[in-house]
Amino acid sequence: MSQLTKKEQALLDKHRIQIEQEAKIKKEATYKNKIRELNSSVKKLTEGTELRDAIIDRLIQIKEAKKSDYIIKSTKSNKESETTAVINIADAHCDEVVRLKAVNYKNKYDFGIFEACIYELARVGLKLINIERSDTTIDNLVIAILGDLISGYIHEELEETNSMTPPQAVVKIFNTLVSFFDYLLAKGNFVKITVVEEVGNHARTTKKKRYKTKTENSYEYIIYSLLAEHYKDNGRITFIFEPSEITYLDIYKYTIGFLHGDNVHYQSGVGGVTIPLLRAIPRWNTNRQAYLYNLAHHHTYIPHGKFIMSGCIIGYNEFAASHGFEYEPPSQAFYLINRDLGLTVNRPIYFEKRV
Repeated sequence: MSQLTKKEQALLDKHRIQIEQEAKIKKEATYKNKIRELNSSVKKLTEGTELRDAIIDRLIQIKEAKKSDYIIKSTKSNKESETTAVINIADAHCDEVVRLKAVNYKNKYDFGIFEACIYELARVGLKLINIERSDTTIDNLVIAILGDLISGYIHEELEETNSMTPPQAVVKIFNTLVSFFDYLLAKGNFVKITVVEEVGNHARTTKKKRYKTKTENSYEYIIYSLLAEHYKDNGRITFIFEPSEITYLDIYKYTIGFLHGDNVHYQSGVGGVTIPLLRAIPRWNTNRQAYLYNLAHHHTYIPHGKFIMSGCIIGYNEFAASHGFEYEPPSQAFYLINRDLGLTVNRPIYFEKRV
């Protein structure tokens, strides 16, 4: 094989160097692409991790907040007596009018009477609590709003006879409840007020009762949302509002189940609503065991070892009279849960005579 000339050798070396340089550039480009892809993957992974951590942190915060909201813990030593008071607000039907002559002069009702009842409930409730404070510490108050704050338009005759429309009632009852809570916050000397909220069957925006969207289709959803927004910066008052049939609150070691009660039915039997209610409680307890259930809807005050049924604010009305129901004065349930003894005081708060 003949030896290359100097010129040919120079051309060959130049070509080889060019090939090596191109290969190097290509290699560097490939390397840079890989680095870029890797950095992108790392960035995505990091972002995903940060997002995941942020979500986890938020879920923990929510869980801790809910845990705190749903439990009233003891703050006193075991040697000191400690109690939580519970006041019901149920079946107000604030937009409904009861005519004196239509119920044989047993009752009358309108929004002005409703307002007077709410103020009376705050005043008398606080008076009873202060009496009990001579024997036990009461730093915590639970207000159980159990639904049917308004009558709404679920029946055609209510559209004719109510004193106002449902939206008007929402605004007026919101303002009344703000005055109620402001009074208790200012005068009650409570460390914490916990408000448990349940929607009733009357405040619904639909003609037929719903189960999946019962809460979201209730005018009371608006009332409760407005209250939570109004007091969002006040650490002394907490609102518990869930789209569930029963809301549970642990008062010390005692679980209380709160519900409106419209799913408990009876056919005017001798035992009244007590018998079907005592049958329903074991079914509810299969989902979560409760020490006591607090409900309303039936417009009658019934104290019992397993449940407390609140009376109503509206009192005896045309429906009760037409069905031959026994007259019962308007009232709301008031009871105490002692840290060591459980349910102690259990009594109604009656309102001033209306007729």
